[in-house]
Amino acid sequence: MALNGLYCADVPLSNYSLTHHIFDIEVKPAGFFVCLERPWLGASPDSVIDDLKFLESRGSETVLKQHSKYLCQVQGQLFVTGQRVCKFFVYTFVDMFVQEIEIDIEYCKQSLLPKLDTFYTKYFRKYVAKSLE
Repeated sequence: MALNGLYCADVPLSNYSLTHHIFDIEVKPAGFFVCLERPWLGASPDSVIDDLKFLESRGSETVLKQHSKYLCQVQGQLFVTGQRVCKFFVYTFVDMFVQEIEIDIEYCKQSLLPKLDTFYTKYFRKYVAKSLE
């Protein structure tokens, strides 16, 4: 784990809360969400802002690029939670940055969900069934 992530796990959320306190934005713990459409899927965003937005924070990436390893995670979290916007908050020792990411329903339905469904039916369900024997 990078030094930033190891020593500053809660710093990004604290800084986001402090900087957005001026604008009367409350950041609350998120907990674990279970997908209503696919109850084998779950997500645990870092924090919840309101009924339509959650906060995901990272200490290294400066912007969430189209092919970032976090894109699938954020889109999956948006789908599972039923929220429409993620405030992707990046905190480094040098700067802070917030990128607003909207759910891409087409990407979720055409790419992400079929892969997750296949993994669940082809591998995970069989693994659980075998471990129960």
